[in-house]
Amino acid sequence: MEEIIERIMRGEIKDEEVLEIYKEYLKVKDEVSYLEDLLDDLELLCRRFEEIKDSVKGLKYLIPKVSKYLNCKESVEETLRVLDNFEKLDLNHYYEVRARYFNELETLKKKLNQLEKKLKEAVDGRE
Repeated sequence: MEEIIERIMRGEIKDEEVLEIYKEYLKVKDEVSYLEDLLDDLELLCRRFEEIKDSVKGLKYLIPKVSKYLNCKESVEETLRVLDNFEKLDLNHYYEVRARYFNELETLKKKLNQLEKKLKEAVDGRE
């Protein structure tokens, strides 16, 4: 495949059909790369949320113990409410989005493989 791309880039292959297939190949390859990066980011986001939720549990345990020595009951209660709300965050939406993008990525990878074959066949058929 690399050889074909190099030949196209050097201008050795000028057949319109081959060039159209190559343009489509590049477009799909870019989409695959974008989705892979997006999935990595979503994975990191979900992992970080889970880590923070675990930290929140620890904070909710410690804050009441420490608050015995502080004279700021209202601030402690507000902090605990905020932590409760964070702990209730539902990550299912992120997991659903990730699954949808993963499926789309798999479809695009199949299309990319088909385009590679089509491009090779088109080049081989012209020679």
